[in-house]
This record gives sequence, structure tokens and C-alpha cells, in this order.
Amino acid sequence: MVPYCAAKHGSVRFITKNSPSLVDSLLLLIGFAQGTNEPKSEDAPNNIFVPVAGYDRVEGDFNKLAIPSFLDWFDMNPPLKWGAVALAVLGVVAFLGG
Repeated sequence: MVPYCAAKHGSVRFITKNSPSLVDSLLLLIGFAQGTNEPKSEDAPNNIFVPVAGYDRVEGDFNKLAIPSFLDWFDMNPPLKWGAVALAVLGVVAFLGG
């Protein structure tokens, strides 16, 4: 099942194409409505210059969905990777140089 995407349908495309300022006004209204008058606390996390603690990982929960590759095996075994690279270079030199 393909998820619904409003941007692919004619009405949204028509409005965006013919009146981009109307779309900008609607987005501004929606964004402004999400604002609050409550000030941000001094010790609140900020992710502009420093990562928020607990959210600084590179790997996510999608690792169990990743399909392993032979290149992953080379990354886990660097000496074998460089040996394979050296062997490939020697093979190319032997093929080209005789």
C-alpha cells in the first residue's frame, strides 16, 4: 500500500503552482499556531551547537533491518581488506606491466 502524499494530488499542486504566497501564508499560520508564550528554561537541551545528550548516536534502531554486505566484513577485518587491496594492485600491475 502506497502512503497518501498530498503533494502528488492535483489540488495541492494547483494551489502551490498558482498561488505560492497563499501556501506560504498557510504554512506561516500553522507554524505560528504551534508557538507558545512559555519561555524556554535555562537548562533545556539545545541542539544548535552541541548535541542533545542521549540523541548523539549515529546508528539508529534500523540496524536490524540493514542487509549485510561483504564490505561490512572488510570493515571488521582491516588487515584482510588491505591485503585484498594490495593483491588487486599487484594483479593490475602484473596484467598491465607484464
